[in-house]
Amino acid sequence: MGERDSRRRGGAELGEKIARTIASQMARKLRHRPEVARKLIDAGLLDDDFSSIDPDAIDDPLGLLASFGTAIAERIRDNPSTLARLDLSAIDVLGRGSVEETSTAADSTRGERVVLFTDLEGFTSFTEDEGDTAAAELLTDHYGVVERFTRSRGGDVIKRLGDGHMLSFRAPEAAVLAGLEIIEAAPAPLRLRAGAHAGPVVVSSGDLLGNVVNIASRVAGSASGGQALVTGAVYQEAAALSGVHFESTPPRQLRGLDDPMALWEVYRVPR
Repeated sequence: MGERDSRRRGGAELGEKIARTIASQMARKLRHRPEVARKLIDAGLLDDDFSSIDPDAIDDPLGLLASFGTAIAERIRDNPSTLARLDLSAIDVLGRGSVEETSTAADSTRGERVVLFTDLEGFTSFTEDEGDTAAAELLTDHYGVVERFTRSRGGDVIKRLGDGHMLSFRAPEAAVLAGLEIIEAAPAPLRLRAGAHAGPVVVSSGDLLGNVVNIASRVAGSASGGQALVTGAVYQEAAALSGVHFESTPPRQLRGLDDPMALWEVYRVPR
């Protein structure tokens, strides 16, 4: 077997291992939170027998994840109020696939990325006031805007759910500029918030996994509407960006992290 085939097989095995880990974590958490599982079942996002699945004996983890992701994405696309009814945050759901970094990852499945999360502040209230039809129309336009600015900066739309996006860039400067452009183009009367972190990720089946994803989602979750926050890993590489100002903020205690993290707020420099 050649070296390339060996790397490919190693990458496939790692992807399967990661998927099994995520699926097991999902099953284990929902088993201990029957009220959440019931909401997902009632919304048609999970089979009625999901709670009986043994978290350590899932036969088809990739299939489980794919069916869950497809079902919830399609339901929320047409009925944006579904997220609110399930008491779920788009950013939390999009970032749920993160796993801790592992030293066993093959070179072909790892890479350096800037992960940027965004969502719309006030979207739940907008949906309640205006209804699912108006909210779905707003999202359709918003998806196009996010796609355009992301692609123009050389980035990729990894996932989207309701009003939330998970984006990936190879250059910190590109991520910062795209984030600001998307914030500036947020659909009135809503405001968009964004958060980014950079570092090594595991690339698997078009998805990004790892602690960098987890941290980026937490950074975005701590931002306010109209605000872009980045970690030191992004700031250090993009600090000299022309036309942009980075302002240090007091360290924040992000959910799920042991120690407070220093973050920088990003502004356009007034002309």
